[in-house]
Amino acid sequence: MTKAATITRERHLGTREELSGFLGSKLNRNLAVYFQSCQRCGLCAETCHYYLATGDPKMIPGYKIEQVRKLYDRQRHDWRRKLSPWIPGGDGLDEQELLELTDVVFGRCTMCRRCTLTCPMGIDTAMIMRAARGMLTLAHKAPKGLQDTVDIHVMKGNNMGVDSEEFIATVQWMEEELQKDIGDPNAKIPIDKEGSKNLWVLNPREVMYFPLLLQAQAKIFYAAGESYTLSSKHWDVTNYALFNGDDKDATTIAGYVLEEADRLGCDTIICTECGHGMRQLKYMAPIWLKRSDFKVRAFVEVVADYIETGRIKLNPSVNKERVTYHDPCNQARSGNYIEEPRVVLKKSVMDYVDLNPCGRNNFCCGGGGGALTMSQYRSWRLEAAKVKADQIKATGAKIVSTSCHNCIDQLAEINRHYNLDVKVVNTCELTADAIVLPRRMFLSTGIPVDVGEQGYLKDPTLWNHEVAQFLATNEGFGELKEEHWRVLDYVRDYDSRNEAWPLPQRVNKDLTLNIQHLFPASPEVVFKLAGLAEPRDGINWHEGSVQGN
Repeated sequence: MTKAATITRERHLGTREELSGFLGSKLNRNLAVYFQSCQRCGLCAETCHYYLATGDPKMIPGYKIEQVRKLYDRQRHDWRRKLSPWIPGGDGLDEQELLELTDVVFGRCTMCRRCTLTCPMGIDTAMIMRAARGMLTLAHKAPKGLQDTVDIHVMKGNNMGVDSEEFIATVQWMEEELQKDIGDPNAKIPIDKEGSKNLWVLNPREVMYFPLLLQAQAKIFYAAGESYTLSSKHWDVTNYALFNGDDKDATTIAGYVLEEADRLGCDTIICTECGHGMRQLKYMAPIWLKRSDFKVRAFVEVVADYIETGRIKLNPSVNKERVTYHDPCNQARSGNYIEEPRVVLKKSVMDYVDLNPCGRNNFCCGGGGGALTMSQYRSWRLEAAKVKADQIKATGAKIVSTSCHNCIDQLAEINRHYNLDVKVVNTCELTADAIVLPRRMFLSTGIPVDVGEQGYLKDPTLWNHEVAQFLATNEGFGELKEEHWRVLDYVRDYDSRNEAWPLPQRVNKDLTLNIQHLFPASPEVVFKLAGLAEPRDGINWHEGSVQGN
């Protein structure tokens, strides 16, 4: 397992003139209008998970906006003197005021934009908070955990400082697991493959702690026959400078990914299940980098397209428990990905139910805006998360799915903190489990085994337990148990002796079990898994047996 890097980076401390100039540069027409437009109507209060959970008036978005507006007002009244405490020997704002301002913009707001939907003036609170965060970052007041994450990314190329050798080793390990899972020793997870259509970028948490997610997504790519590659150099989709407001670092980090897309000749970037990673590349990078000659797609968007165009087939019966979906703020509200995850989940699971509210109106889980990196605000984060916990409880779901890593981590913590007794998973895991694999496998000896369109072996003489398990996986079953093997062995022996297929009732009677329980799909699946030849003219049921014609 890889280890996170630690790093010390020299960062410039803004002078009085630079801090004043920074605020001036951010005070564009939109911000000026926002500051003048707030009517203090209070409609935003009921939209904020912080306020709903605590009832604290200081958590109301309008109150937070007012604190930042006052900051900007001071620029017009001898602002340089007011900024002086942020440099040695200064006077003006004291440390308590700075702490309170930092708490407001970093600790009490995830920049989720839910309040913006309700505001009659359309005030973008997230834009205001990010501008204030940028100024505090320049003044070295950003929370250490958040700033360290940005520094490591700028210096090491990914936010956990994973070495290229470690990254490649992890990918190769998952490639081996993928080959075992799908029974194809030729399956690859390509790295640095020039001319691939898509550059696939990851969240370092997948590489560090959840490598099986690489396997799950690669399995989906494999089933769809996708052209893609990873980069061995810059593969990190995240950009926490979106959260500390530092446009210079944000531009550097976004540029890493574009540099690799250019080097490898990829025209599209597919972002792993990472809400802010997708948003910063798709909507912010063109502004930061001043270029628009690239295409960015969210993984959930790509999978929805595979389903709707028939590039992958799914068997939802493998996911029987009730599933709900948490809409990540950066994907739903700030990215307009509403229907795509529902297309995916409704085809991947048997019992899907929405949270209430959901989509653009869904409540933030509390992990956005870099909140998970700021340990000093953990108690506020979990207290505000009661809103999300109550949402989840109301659905009766046993599985909570989402397509954002920050959301996954926060939801997992909510699950523990509020004893929800649910399973938190990435959406791709459910889809990968439901994948109906291509109709070919390779035996451990390297011999290919082909399956016909109806699910029967093209060459029944190649049947063995390895093949039967592959066929079972294709039909949506998990690992075959002792009772399954008893049925399959019985069917094969019966067919060999009688040249006929036994009716389910006959199997149940002779083995004193219930094959409808063991194989809840059509009884025909038993004969497919047993490796019997496909009937030429369909199946005729007669005289206590099923005759293959």
